[in-house]
Amino acid sequence: MVDSSSEELVSAYLANREWEEKRRAVEKTAGIVQDFAAALLEAGELGQQEMTALYRVCMNDDTYPVSSKRGEIDEVDIPADAKRDLKQRLAEDVGTVGGLTFPIEVPDEDKGAVTSCFETLVTAEDPDAWDDAVRELAALELPKVKCGKLSPILSYLHPEYYPVVNTLSRTGLEEYFDVSVSNELADFPETAATYRSIRDDYGLEANFRDLDYFFVWANTRDPPGPTLPGERSYFWVNQSNQSEIEDEYLRAKVDDVWHHNLSELDNDDVVFHNFNDELVGLSTVTGTPTQYEFRGEEYHRVPVEFNWFDESVRVDTELKQSLDTPEWHQKYYPIDSNGNLKQAYLSQLSLAAAEFLLDTGKAWQLLQDPGPDGPGEEIPDPPAQTDEIERQLLEKKQVVFYGPPGTGKTYTAERFAKWWVGQQDGGDPVSDRVATVTFHPSFTYEDFIEGLSAQTDDNGQVAYDVQDGALKRMQAAAKSAYERAKEAGTEPDRYVLIIDEINRGNLAQIFGEVITLLEADKRGSFDVELAHSGDPFTLPPNLYVIGTMNTADQSIALVDTALRRRFRFMDFPPDLDVVWEESEMVATDAYTTVTQANSDVSRREQLLGASVEAVRELNERILSAPELGKGKQLGHTYLLGHDSPTDVVDAWRYDILPQLEEYYFGQFDRLRDDLLTETGEQLIQWDAEQIQAFDATDLYTALCSLAGIEDPVPLAAAPVEAMADGTGVSQTVDAWEEGEKTVASFRERIATTLDETAKSRVERLLEAGEDVGWLDTGRGEHNATVQLKADHIDPSVALIQLDQDGTVKFKLNWLAARDENELTGEFIDDAAGVFEEIEAYSHEWRPDSDDGEKEIRAPNIQIADLSEAEMDILVEGFRSFAQQADEFQDG
Repeated sequence: MVDSSSEELVSAYLANREWEEKRRAVEKTAGIVQDFAAALLEAGELGQQEMTALYRVCMNDDTYPVSSKRGEIDEVDIPADAKRDLKQRLAEDVGTVGGLTFPIEVPDEDKGAVTSCFETLVTAEDPDAWDDAVRELAALELPKVKCGKLSPILSYLHPEYYPVVNTLSRTGLEEYFDVSVSNELADFPETAATYRSIRDDYGLEANFRDLDYFFVWANTRDPPGPTLPGERSYFWVNQSNQSEIEDEYLRAKVDDVWHHNLSELDNDDVVFHNFNDELVGLSTVTGTPTQYEFRGEEYHRVPVEFNWFDESVRVDTELKQSLDTPEWHQKYYPIDSNGNLKQAYLSQLSLAAAEFLLDTGKAWQLLQDPGPDGPGEEIPDPPAQTDEIERQLLEKKQVVFYGPPGTGKTYTAERFAKWWVGQQDGGDPVSDRVATVTFHPSFTYEDFIEGLSAQTDDNGQVAYDVQDGALKRMQAAAKSAYERAKEAGTEPDRYVLIIDEINRGNLAQIFGEVITLLEADKRGSFDVELAHSGDPFTLPPNLYVIGTMNTADQSIALVDTALRRRFRFMDFPPDLDVVWEESEMVATDAYTTVTQANSDVSRREQLLGASVEAVRELNERILSAPELGKGKQLGHTYLLGHDSPTDVVDAWRYDILPQLEEYYFGQFDRLRDDLLTETGEQLIQWDAEQIQAFDATDLYTALCSLAGIEDPVPLAAAPVEAMADGTGVSQTVDAWEEGEKTVASFRERIATTLDETAKSRVERLLEAGEDVGWLDTGRGEHNATVQLKADHIDPSVALIQLDQDGTVKFKLNWLAARDENELTGEFIDDAAGVFEEIEAYSHEWRPDSDDGEKEIRAPNIQIADLSEAEMDILVEGFRSFAQQADEFQDG
């Protein structure tokens, strides 16, 4: 029975498909596959090499290029004239199947049976005989072989009888025709019959490629889906600093360069993050820019709420071409007039371009709805200490959470405050009744209470306006709510001001005369005269203050006495049991995880178990270490929220070990002797005084040694399982895919994606990178990458990036665009000349480009295409560039 809505969709496809043009490529490919299969059968048995070559000839040129297909044909044992004929007929239009090119594994004992089945498929004329041969193939249970691998070959052998069965077509059958089919090879004859029924019922061409093209068209057509409102702006940011994503902020220098202008960002604006040549997620702006000084330069910093895409999006040629749509262009657009991606920091996106990126990243669900009153507000659950916090606030009006770093002080303060004010149906949104300000040494009375701003009128006369600070703004809102409630005879809405890092500011200077008003009995009944405006000022009873204090910076004993007696102090010690309570664990506790074998315990859980035991031991040592003590213990939040082994490794490499290094002011010998004696060189290079680029295995071994666990169970191997990609082709989920993004997992990945020659060349370059500096892995979900970094080039940006397919990317423009980098564009242009003896390499230095942005353009090159001499130039060129950079930095 034909469904009317499906019929309309198919009719829309048929009206614009240009089938005759597509037919030629399909029939040409079918002829080559049929002749290739016949030649292979005539020459002997079909094993792994022959079946893999046959499968890869079916792939499109983007997935597997002509040169590689010709190489496959050269490798099989068929007559020379057959090879010559097939290679001559190959062209870019041969092959229409995408996906992965993993081999079709054929055990030696199954070669005869596979050959017999294909003899039937190639020579028999009875379709029933073909189906029986397919069932016999399925009965062999070839490793990892499902419809995704064999259906392309079968479809080209019999284009009007067998379809290509992949994820796109199977989901298309279900979505557009309400029909479900199997991906198992044993069910393929029945699955093919279902495809034939749909094809015939809806009047598609007999050649199954027509139905396949329909699914592609239906999946990529412009959807009638959501559209974006125009009341907020959308931006693209090019980032090289990983901490911006992890700590959720944007940062740029305060100057006259257009793409540093963060002040144009408003609350609720949306920012797409391009990191390491991948769109990894989007952010919603959650606050206004703040200005601060760093190394003598002024910077803007903007807080954002970051969300990862489920799958990152490669910023490749296809994506750039899609974004280079003339009607989408506007001033400061991320694509320049030549169709290239600008390496500028911040660019603006048109609405249409933002909608395209949301579709591409399948990220509509990540957008917050701004609505009429700002983003939709979600009230969090109350924290465990809620009753105690509430009692102290109602009694004293202000509390300070104090404790070592990583004990959840700020998180608890914000969570409690939003929950507490959210219990009231106030006239103002929750987000307006909770505010956070961070104290630091340069924070002043003018920032907190009020300051003066000079303004010049039309006659040149200078007048001074009073600018309200954070507390005064919060006081005004709370006081207004208090007075409204008093008139109505109702309970006033609560307002909470959170002062993060309260001990880092000069408290007496910041609070000034207002410190008297903090006392509970003076709220609403006592006022003071403000220093600049002279206005009377009081704190209403419904305004509460929560401070947080990191005792690694300062002891409570050093807090101003006048302030101490006006706050209640709540201790937040480390609580490592929380790690097990808030995570899904198989083992009952951390110690059991690393001492008792259990096949159900994951690699991630073992690393967390070893981490908990190691941190317990470290905290004991910190308590007794000279000049450390209770306030410098490690908190439990360092070990929370880690969904993969890589997350745990990163927590130690980028959070915990740098924190310990800071405690010792870079005195690595004391750090080793007091805390990390048992770890050897696995985590830190003691002579070089540098944290190692360790992997999960190194970390696990070191942590178990540190915790005194003499015979830990071995660290579980990274899981390997079958998964389907977008074309239905099976692939292996390796350690990288599972989330362990390390140099070791990159090496594991290239073992499956590169041939021996290309792999050995990548290894040469990796070794050079480790010799000169260190290797830093990317965060792409599916595309494994490694960057070659060195301190004297730039600790945040690599000179060279290597992708899993052997692509070598020169990051010259990223280096030139870095404000923190002392390397000039002129130096980079000159130093990179060492690569110009490579035929495929060239770069262009454009100090005066049309949009005013200095640019250095360099190509991507394939490592497999280099000669041995060019490979030598690449490796030695990298070393030479690093040496020149070192000399340049030293002056």
